[in-house]
Amino acid sequence: RHSHDMAGDVSLALAPRISTWPQWLPQALLLMLLLLPWPASTVSPQISGILVAPSANGVSPSGWKKTNDGAYQELPFNKVFTFHLFGRNLSQVLKLGFSYMHRNDSDCQDTKLSQSFDVELVDDSRALAEASVTQTSTVDEVVYICAKLRGADGAQHRWMFFGSHLRVYISREVFPMYATVLFICGLFTLSGLFSGLNLGLMALDINELRIICRAGSSAEKSYAKKIIPVRKRGNFLLCSLLLGNVLVNTTLSLLMDSITGDGIYAVISATIGIVILGEIIPQALCSRHGLAIGAYTMPITILFMALTSPISFPLSFVLDKVLGEDFGQVYDRNKLKEFIAAQGLEKTEANIILGALSLQNKTISEVMRNLGEVYMLPAETVIDSFTIDQIRDTGFTRIPIYDKERSNIINILNFKDLTIVNRDTPMRADLICEYFNRQVQVVYDTDTLDNALKLFLSNRIHLAIVKHHVGEEEGNDKDPYEVTVGLVTLEDILEEIIQEEIEDETDIPEVPQVNKALQGRRKFWKDVSLSGTSASQIPGQLRLAAAQNLAMQYSELFGRNAILEPVLDRMFEEKILVRHMFVYGDEDRNALYRRNEPADYGCFLLEGRAVLGIGVENLEFEATIFTLLGSKALSVVRDLHKQQPERLADPVELRRLPQFVPDYTAKAKQNMQYLKITQAQYAALLRISDIIRQEEAAAGREFAGPELEEKLGALFAAYFPRQLGRQGIGGRRPSRFSVNSPFAASAAASPTNEARAAAAAFQTASPSSVEASASAAASAAAAAPTAPADAVVVVDAAPAPAAAVAAAADAAASANDDSPLINGGVSA
Repeated sequence: RHSHDMAGDVSLALAPRISTWPQWLPQALLLMLLLLPWPASTVSPQISGILVAPSANGVSPSGWKKTNDGAYQELPFNKVFTFHLFGRNLSQVLKLGFSYMHRNDSDCQDTKLSQSFDVELVDDSRALAEASVTQTSTVDEVVYICAKLRGADGAQHRWMFFGSHLRVYISREVFPMYATVLFICGLFTLSGLFSGLNLGLMALDINELRIICRAGSSAEKSYAKKIIPVRKRGNFLLCSLLLGNVLVNTTLSLLMDSITGDGIYAVISATIGIVILGEIIPQALCSRHGLAIGAYTMPITILFMALTSPISFPLSFVLDKVLGEDFGQVYDRNKLKEFIAAQGLEKTEANIILGALSLQNKTISEVMRNLGEVYMLPAETVIDSFTIDQIRDTGFTRIPIYDKERSNIINILNFKDLTIVNRDTPMRADLICEYFNRQVQVVYDTDTLDNALKLFLSNRIHLAIVKHHVGEEEGNDKDPYEVTVGLVTLEDILEEIIQEEIEDETDIPEVPQVNKALQGRRKFWKDVSLSGTSASQIPGQLRLAAAQNLAMQYSELFGRNAILEPVLDRMFEEKILVRHMFVYGDEDRNALYRRNEPADYGCFLLEGRAVLGIGVENLEFEATIFTLLGSKALSVVRDLHKQQPERLADPVELRRLPQFVPDYTAKAKQNMQYLKITQAQYAALLRISDIIRQEEAAAGREFAGPELEEKLGALFAAYFPRQLGRQGIGGRRPSRFSVNSPFAASAAASPTNEARAAAAAFQTASPSSVEASASAAASAAAAAPTAPADAVVVVDAAPAPAAAVAAAADAAASANDDSPLINGGVSA
């Protein structure tokens, strides 16, 4: 009859717990059980079910504990709750108690706990009791409900069980809530620490730490020194960190379950906390600051390694035996090159490092100098003052010396060795090399550059001969042999290391896309007609003597009436000086003039000797210093200047001037220096002199001092431009008749009859009677028939060997003189 009231009370008691499905179902079943009809009994009370509701203090049950034999309410330890008892004849129930043991329908007098709580009767089938479990063990436990019944007819009261289904689950808090929260925060910190150190410390390579100890900052060196002893035990450290991380994360899950009271919520909260606080944030920090964090947390790491050593050390021992010890990351050359290239170093620094790493992959054949590009001297070269100057101008300090063939290199001449040479007593190059007895180092074109560098450093050499081994693999059906293919220097290897060309003050920059053999110091011999340098390099006394000799002995061409003295002196500052290196046995290289080959220049000897070969018999005469060869090439310009000086300003007229065609051959006998003056340059000197005269006449006075220097500077800058590759006003372009042209020999006229007659006359003369021979040659030349209209013979006068030679030249010059090609005789 109290069903409606009881249902309302129960619903109020269940209201806080019906919000979720797992809690609502047991309560509903219990409610249906209570609403079933019960048979009346007057013998003893019967407790069919219980329901725990929050008490007046507002503490609610923790939830439901699910087991294999049912679900039971979970109550916190030492908390007061309201117990709702349902059954029949509950008026006989006096007190409520708890017991760890149960016996169905048996006495619990001896097993119940000491606490007991009064029961308040609501009606015969419902009762209430305010109770709590205050005595229990240190672990969670199940307690059973027992009640104290009123005895019949004054009998003693007794405690009775009412079934094993009447029980609750008591959860005892090991720590207070605040302590649990603090403990969870500490576990999250340790989880993040283990995770971060696992990434930070294990990512630090042992070799990298050693590099930091040697090359890092002071703080980094301190950090690395603390980490290295632990990092050496890589597997032990790894096992300790992983074991500690797993242990902490597992404990976190259990503690989160004790707080949330539900498994699913514990899993979700623990997962989120571990991922964010224990993985993402720590690993992000340690990946950037792993060195510092690892050093500062090293005591904690060592502590946990010691705590977990019973498990982690055996595991690490097995890993060391199976996988081997951790020796650090090692890069091969290709990986290291890519690693360096990705570091963003400066281009120069990166090139040096990459070049050094590439030495092992390059051979000498890739960097050597071919023989055609090598500056070398024959063994019979006479080393005198001019040769020394020539070697100094090349910029080389080590000169290969060869015997007969360039491939037969017998020694290396060091420029320092020339200190023993007396400039007045020349010596042969091979004799100097024999005195110092330097050994020639030989390498092979297949050797790698790193081995060549070691060879250079160990033997203290700077240059080696490169040879190529010709064997059967190259189609050689004979015995294997070796051939010299080039030279390699220490500088060549260093250039490969720094990936740049090494240029010093003696180097001449190479023009791109032009053969190196034709550029500056890479060229073996300079062409005679292109070897002009500034004559200001001539010693002052020699320069003064040369100017006076030109003005006095060749006054028609260089006297004051033709070229003013200041202009003549200023001429020496232009690029008209040629330093000719005598090459033994090379007739072409030693030639100054070639028979029947046109030339538009004159040569004034300053040092050395030249040999003149005249006639078919090639009668030889010597030309010494202060001798002007090819004067007729300049006389043509002088004659035009006398007749029509204004025509010298016309470049077209200058190109039309007849060229000088010698009927003799002039060859260098030794190292020489001479002034090479072209027709265009001589015309410029005449033109400059005329302009100075005109301005002096207009001013009514002679210029001198700074005023004269200023005017000469402006005029020479206009007529002798310094730009490379440009010619002065009236400069002649090389024609097919030029001495440099391959057509010169075939285009030149054959020796004239007059020249043959003069040569025959010279041939009949004895060395002691030069004048007689010259006179005979002159007579023969005068008696010769007139030359063709396109070849007029002109024989230059010579100051030496004698005036007799000039007589022969004058006789030959009596022929026709209106041809564009002037055939000349001896220029001596």
